[in-house]
Amino acid sequence: MAEDIQLHPDLQALIDDHWDFVLRLHHSNSLAPLAATMDLAGEINGAALVLDQEKFDADKSTPDDAISILTGQFIAAAQRGEIKASAILFHGNNDRRSAPLPAEDVAAANCIVVFLDHRDGQAVAAIINYLQDSGGTWRYAAPVYHLKKPLIFGEKK
Repeated sequence: MAEDIQLHPDLQALIDDHWDFVLRLHHSNSLAPLAATMDLAGEINGAALVLDQEKFDADKSTPDDAISILTGQFIAAAQRGEIKASAILFHGNNDRRSAPLPAEDVAAANCIVVFLDHRDGQAVAAIINYLQDSGGTWRYAAPVYHLKKPLIFGEKK
């Protein structure tokens, strides 16, 4: 069930900063996960895993693998006190019966999932369902927010 959640302004800034790039990748059929952090001064930095074409063609990694790598990097940065907010954005398959899983191919993808974590304790999953209309235009629903277990910054004591 969706929850009425007011996002921390830092978390909203991470989404706003990366949304156009996510859409550009989506429109070119890329399911590459993206990520962003906000440092202590409020500067937003993007992150993505990039391989050269030869390595890409041979790579058997899944979006889940990329999400795990980005999560590990962000946990380490949080433990060092370098960041105050993070976002991991990926295409998912939302069957509406359980939490969306990372989509491994374009045909299975029907939503963008954003895992948001803030050092103040807010941890939210945003789910943005989408579909392509008969004219080929992508249509995106309003985000639906769900509280999630804090991951990057751990549980607040």
